Amino acid sequence: MHLSRSLLTLSLAGASVLGSAQAQEPVGETVFARGAATAQVGDNVRLIGKGTPIFEGDVLSTGGRSFAIVSFSDGTRMTLRPDTVFEVQQFRNRGERPNALMRLFKGGFRAVTGAITRLNPFNGFRVQTTLATIGIRGTDFSARLCEADCAAEAQARAESQTAQERAAEATPAPSRVVARVAFLRGSLNGQTTAGDARALRTGAAIYEGDTLETGRGSFAVLAFRDRTRVTMQVSTVFRVAAHRYEPQRPSSSFSLMSLLKGGLRIATGLIGRVNRRQFRIGTPVATIGIRGTSFDLVCQGSCVGDATASAPGNGLLGGLLDYFISPAYALPPEGDGLYILSREGGLYAEQDGREVNLPEGQNMFLRNIAVAPEIGVEVPLAVQEGLGPLPESVEIPDNFFAAEPLPEEPGLIVAVYDEGHATVEQVDGTISHLGRDEALHTNGTQMLNILGGPPPVIKNDPYNFRPGDFTGASLLNSAGLPNVTQTDDALECRI
Repeated sequence: MHLSRSLLTLSLAGASVLGSAQAQEPVGETVFARGAATAQVGDNVRLIGKGTPIFEGDVLSTGGRSFAIVSFSDGTRMTLRPDTVFEVQQFRNRGERPNALMRLFKGGFRAVTGAITRLNPFNGFRVQTTLATIGIRGTDFSARLCEADCAAEAQARAESQTAQERAAEATPAPSRVVARVAFLRGSLNGQTTAGDARALRTGAAIYEGDTLETGRGSFAVLAFRDRTRVTMQVSTVFRVAAHRYEPQRPSSSFSLMSLLKGGLRIATGLIGRVNRRQFRIGTPVATIGIRGTSFDLVCQGSCVGDATASAPGNGLLGGLLDYFISPAYALPPEGDGLYILSREGGLYAEQDGREVNLPEGQNMFLRNIAVAPEIGVEVPLAVQEGLGPLPESVEIPDNFFAAEPLPEEPGLIVAVYDEGHATVEQVDGTISHLGRDEALHTNGTQMLNILGGPPPVIKNDPYNFRPGDFTGASLLNSAGLPNVTQTDDALECRI
């Protein structure tokens, strides 16, 4: 079945529409389109195909058996799935604070964002829907407004699955999020073991291997899944080397962290109470173990001197070797070193295989590995004044890490993949944060994280692919979809 002459004529007539639109500069172009895909401004409709320019104000629509890939001028690429209506309300890729504002009326998309989210990560890229507004702070995410179509797809998938496949879907993978930012004053940045950096805000997800750094005049409180809480002081560098919390097997849980610079206030959670020997903090001069629950660590000055501080290693094993076996023997400048303050319960410092105990309520000063620890020292006023808020004083919502199975009711599903961070804000002001491999559902009044991350209706959607990965052949032979060839001047659809 060929597209009708009238539709092709409409495509040519759209060129006259562009005559007025070309007073604007295009903000992007269509990279690929299959089936009936259009751009509309007011009453003027034009067919879009490869190379069709996209302008601010365009409403992009795809038919029931169609999809399109759009590339924007900042490098953002977006796949619009079938039955989607999507508006490019604003796209400004220049100036000090570039921004993009889109609106999803129907259907769904997957996007890999470009320079805008790097230059303006907190308010730069937003997508509005009738149920919530999505704020994109990372790179790879998808959104879909589910109506009866999602339920129908789920039913069809269930009917075609084996019992083993259904059982696998019913056992979702655990979340990779080990902690979240519970409180932040100022700035906090995170970096993965691969070197990917991101700016963090309250509610942001923390993962194993993350190295976190507070800015000048900044404090952050982190809440871990086992209820451990950590206050990061100003200008602190802190690494979550490993954190495995298994509620069903408490003896298998452990936490290994590293203070590289600055100071921490720590209130241990369930791991520290059940498995104390498996809760350890590495520092440049000693590994700190716990016999209690609450303590402070402050690296005064360079702690051991810049010339002797070891560089971060790659991966979990390299990190543990670098941070827990640190060659810090040279004497630092006078007054520099590690202060340990026990607030509740005792501690011990391990150096070269020997343990030095610190009773509850006492202080210890470690100048470096070669000098004997000093117990009962007076903590300088500057150290006391810089401790920051007690982590126990920060209220953590009961549902901070809650996740539930995807409800069957219609709503908006937002998913984030290996790269990225998104916020979802309902009209009532409720905000939820999503990190890597997380997803949520909202019906406009109730928002919940989806157990296991992106649900099957998203993961198994043939149109939910990274737009940058599309080669043109990956979908052409999908079951039940029309075969399409594309030329420079027309789209031809055959069934």
